[in-house]
Order: sequence, then structure tokens, then C-alpha cells
Amino acid sequence: MVFGSTAAVWRPSQTTASGVRTSASQGWVLPESVLTQVSEAMQPAIRKEWVPLAADGTFTATLTIAEPKLIEGGAVGVYTYAAGGTTNADQEIFIPVNYTSTPVAPEPEQPANPAAPRLTVSPATNLDPTVDQKITVTGAGFAGALAYQGVYVNLGTSGQWTPGTAPSQDGWAAQAYAPAARIAADGSFTTTLTLKAGTAAAGSTYVAAVFCAHACSGSDRSLDAVSGPITFTTKSTGGTLPTPTPVAPPVLAVEGVPTGGGVTAGQSVTIVASGFQPNETGIRLELHSDPIVLATGLTADATGTVRTTVTLPANTPAGSHHLVVIAADGRQVAFPVTVAAATPVCVARVVSGATLTWGVKSDFRDYITGSIANGSITATGVSGSGPWTWSAGSGTFNTNDGVGRAAYAGSVRFSGHGGVLDVTISNPRVQVNSSTSATLVADVRTAEKSYSGIAVATLRLGDGTASRSGDKLTWQGVPATLAAAAAPAFEGFYAAGAALDPVSFTLPLGAETDCTSASGAALAKYGKGGVLATTGGDLDAIAYALLLIAFGGALVLVARRRARTSPVEARVEG
Repeated sequence: MVFGSTAAVWRPSQTTASGVRTSASQGWVLPESVLTQVSEAMQPAIRKEWVPLAADGTFTATLTIAEPKLIEGGAVGVYTYAAGGTTNADQEIFIPVNYTSTPVAPEPEQPANPAAPRLTVSPATNLDPTVDQKITVTGAGFAGALAYQGVYVNLGTSGQWTPGTAPSQDGWAAQAYAPAARIAADGSFTTTLTLKAGTAAAGSTYVAAVFCAHACSGSDRSLDAVSGPITFTTKSTGGTLPTPTPVAPPVLAVEGVPTGGGVTAGQSVTIVASGFQPNETGIRLELHSDPIVLATGLTADATGTVRTTVTLPANTPAGSHHLVVIAADGRQVAFPVTVAAATPVCVARVVSGATLTWGVKSDFRDYITGSIANGSITATGVSGSGPWTWSAGSGTFNTNDGVGRAAYAGSVRFSGHGGVLDVTISNPRVQVNSSTSATLVADVRTAEKSYSGIAVATLRLGDGTASRSGDKLTWQGVPATLAAAAAPAFEGFYAAGAALDPVSFTLPLGAETDCTSASGAALAKYGKGGVLATTGGDLDAIAYALLLIAFGGALVLVARRRARTSPVEARVEG
């Protein structure tokens, strides 16, 4: 095989002189089995230019074009002939090449334009409208950016819809959905729809119509396509056939939901589909886009109506979807819905038999029982002599968010200075706000006034030791600090942030129960309202500050009264 120049007529089988041809580049075409028989002296040169010859007599070669020496009056091209000095007229082929020595700029590459979506249908002509017709729709070019949504394939009357305009989801004689998984990489797909007997009239024309599925069906027109005509005729039976009664396409509704209306993942919905044959069987319900079978083996009643209640999967992605009822023969009808994400479920556990151990503050206990206050500490319904342990606590705990509350019964009374100082802390509650924070709340009574639900201390759970054994949560050695608002209660003896005695408590978890404000500090996400309510007299942030200041004022008043009766002792307290 040679690229070069030859005389106008040059064929070795006709003993044409070799001087009337030139070779600019060449290749040796032969099977490898023959190449191995070439003499060793010729092997290197031939292998350098070797082109494999297949068993069927074909080969493919690439030649590097070199400028040939032109034969006057001859031609330039590629020609083949038998090698090794033999002749074989059948192998003498010449293909001319339009050759020039002037460099030619390559033509710029044109960007490939993807073919527009197109459809073919089969069968498509002279169909009998009096029998069921299975029509196969084949699509090509459906590889646009939105092809991942899949496409809706429909059969309807000619002119029912114009590509480039938003289509209606209703009124089609037959419908199908081709998900992305059934569309090949090159944008092709095939699906078969059944047009029921009596749907089309003799002499009518139908088409196949395809457009983008789901949310993009109303806004994107890049996948719009309509097939050529599908024609119907009446076959001659020797008489006049009665005009068939048109069969309306199935109709689908969802009770309490308008077309395109909102539903929630995890919600139960009742669908009602009519237009099927009386007592028709083998009907199923699916949720699209990615088909999820919701119900199978459904049967229409005597009126051709299917009714069933199903629960939408809780993990259904938010967005546009379709409920699709599909008959055994492929007929289907779709109902668009907008799905909202499922509301998270709040799971709370009953707390029973909880314990709380706390000593308020050790040097405060020492002061009360010391020679200055000369008082006493009385515990009721609690154990120990300081720290004390409250038992039989109860409440709820939200295991989703790690928040909850336990309340305990019992009290500790501090009395000194002949009854001028009289403080009782009772009914403590631990409110766990997060994995790192909690609040110790209690009822406080002084000689002047009683307060319900005072936040006594802030608990740093993250600095204590937390553990779980089975269904029992335990925190030990949790640091407790005095809030800035509570500092005046100690008349400067304890500054804001001063450490109180550490707190330890347990929360045994029992049966599940409804979440309330006491067991969920952020119930809005569960559809149960706002943040933790200030029920039962427990304080919010503002009340927290005001009540602690009031509590502090009561102790200041005690100190002032004591100052008037015993100046020496008042100075020691300060």
C-alpha cells in the first residue's frame, strides 16, 4: 500500500514499468503468520511499516503524508498491489487524492448540536378503534439537562397539545411514565401504551406526546416532542359497525387535597380513582418521581371506582410528586401533589424514682450552725445531714433532644439569729437544657416572703461526669455556680459566679409518653408550639433575675435587722 504519484495508467499486471510511479510513504500489508516467514534480513524494514491483515481480508492503516515526487501527466493517490514481485490484478486498486503542496488550514470544528427530541410510534396507520391497541412509542434525543426527572409519555388527539406550551396533566387517552432509569445514555427509550377499544373514533387522528416529568413539566420545554399521526379506520365486516361509546380516561382524586395541593411525608391519604372497568383487578398505586409502590392488588368496585388509604413514606423528599394509579394493562392516571418534609417525632420517656444530691454551700451550712448565727438546719422528706438527697423524683425526658425535667419533694430549712434569718429551700427541680447545661429550680421561703420556682443555680453538665446504665441517666459532681443576679442575696459575701456545692442527680427512664414543654426545650420543630413554657410558677429569664434580686433583698433585710440588734455580729457577717 503506497501513497505517491503514478502515470495515468499504471498496473504491474500489465507489465507497466516501475519508473512511472513514485512512493512518498508506504505500508506492508500481510498477516502476522506470513510476516514471520520473511527472511531475517528483511524483517526489521518490513516490521517498521507493517500493517496487519485480518483473516477476512480487511485492514486499517495510517500513513504519514510526505510530499511525493510528481509524475508528469500522472495522478497522486493511494494504490495497492501485490508485493514481493508477484502480480495479482484483483489487488491493484488506485484511489486518487486531491493533493496540494500549499498548506491548508483545517476547517474549524463545529460544536455538536444535540438532536432535538423525536418520537416514532408503531403501529401508526389504519388501526382498528374497536379493539385494544398496544402502541409502542420510541424516543430519541431525550438527554437534556432535565432528563434525570424522566418523561411523561401520552397518547391523545392530534392538536390536543402544542410543544413549547405548558401541557395539561389531564385529558389524555393513555399515559405512562418513563423514569430516568429507563432512558439510555444516548437519550433513547421505549415504552408501550394501551389505547382501549372505543377510545378513538373511526377516521380520527392521534399522536404520541412527551414532555419533562414532575416539577419541570410546567416550566421546561427542552424535552417536548410530538410524534407523527396515528390514524384509525373501521375494518369492513360486511355491515355498518355501531359507533362505539367513548370511554373516558380514568380520573383520580385525593380526599381533602386539591390538584397540586400539599401533603406531608408520613401522612395518610385516601385516593379515589374512577373510570376503570367494573370489578377490574390488578390495579396498583405508586408514588413518583422514583417509583415507590404504595399499594398492589387493588380491585375496582361495580362502578369502576378504586378507593384505598395509604401512608406516604416518612422519608419522601420534599417537593413535587405524583400519585399514580396503574391498571394491569398499563393504563394510568396521575395526581400531582406537593410533599412537605415530615414533622420530626418527639419521643419522651417517663422519669420515675429520680434522685438529687446537693448541699447548697458548705460554708453557709457552717455559718448557720456556728457560734455567730447559732442556728439550726432542719431537713424534711430528705436524707442526709448535708449534702442532702431528695428521692422519688418524677418528670419526663426528651431523648431526641436530650432535654427534660425532674421534680423532687422535700425541704431544707436554715434558721439563725434567733429566727431573724429563716430560709427554706423546698421542692427542687432539675431542668436539663442541653448536654452541657442545666438549671436547678426550687421554691424558696424567707421570713419576709415566699417565692415559687426560683432558679437557684446554673449547672455546668459538661464539667461533671455523665453516664448511662441501661435506662438510667446519671450526672455526678456537676459544678453549680451563683448567677450574677443572685449575688446580692449574700450581701457581697459570695461574688457572682461563686461556686456552690456540686450537684449529682439521676433520671431513670420509663415508658414513652407525649412530649410537653417540660420534656422538650424546642417543641416548635415538632409542631407542638414554642419554647419551654413558664408553667407551674417556674420562671422565665426576666422572672429569674427579678426573683433572685428579691431573694437577695430578703437576706439583706435579715442582715440589717441583725445589725440593729447586734452590731458586733453584723460586722462579722459582713
